[in-house]
Amino acid sequence: NPDVTVVVTHAPLAISVRVGGVETMAFNSRGLFNFEVAQAAPSDGESWAETFNSHTDSRPHGPTALAFDVLFPGAQHVYGIPE
Repeated sequence: NPDVTVVVTHAPLAISVRVGGVETMAFNSRGLFNFEVAQAAPSDGESWAETFNSHTDSRPHGPTALAFDVLFPGAQHVYGIPE
């Protein structure tokens, strides 16, 4: 669609989607993108493992997480996105 423009900025990472020149979605516009990388193994006798019911997750590279912000300028309601 020629009315849709995607602008990607490298540092800091940000993505903006514009429709007809109006921004409709902004990824990381507040700069909250964070990726928790693999960590060194814990000392002897400790473990990253977690058990949920009958499943044990060994998490060999430690706990990891991904966080970011997404804005929808002008939207009054957004459905299906967890807070």
